Amino acid sequence: MLFQMKKLKTFSIAIILLFSINNYLYSQNQNYLDFKFKISEKVSVKLPSNGDDVFYKELTSTTESIFNDNFDIELTKFDGEYYEYFPDLSKYIKEIAKGSKIKKYKDFIEKNISPAINCKFSVYYSDEEGCNIVFGVIQDGRSKVLYEFNLYCFKIDLDTAKIIINSIITNN
Repeated sequence: MLFQMKKLKTFSIAIILLFSINNYLYSQNQNYLDFKFKISEKVSVKLPSNGDDVFYKELTSTTESIFNDNFDIELTKFDGEYYEYFPDLSKYIKEIAKGSKIKKYKDFIEKNISPAINCKFSVYYSDEEGCNIVFGVIQDGRSKVLYEFNLYCFKIDLDTAKIIINSIITNN
């Protein structure tokens, strides 16, 4: 009996190891599509791609969307007279949540892209959209530009959302 338990435990560990290796290899083979936004060609993002088409739509002169069945990213640019510097991006996130009537959200990612550019993102589940939504802000203190960023995760998980958020690049 003890021998069978050890054999079962060894078999279970081997299966877990094989699944882990398979997932790692799959993630390494994932294709990515580089996308530069038109409202600011300084901002780009890498999108996981499985051959799915990605579509572009200009929503306003300062807001655009890239999307497919898996996700929708909206980027809004504030500059010139519409730019305001926020030393604490947590307060800005709270204002976004309050304005959008988001009651329950949690911090997702906060990082400095460069010495003058920082960002903060939070996430919540939207019953209305039926998916997680990552929302946040990218602030460029040197160029005096602020971007609001929304990522609707229709058919992507939060790990994939992290890959997208962490791939954001701003070229000055």
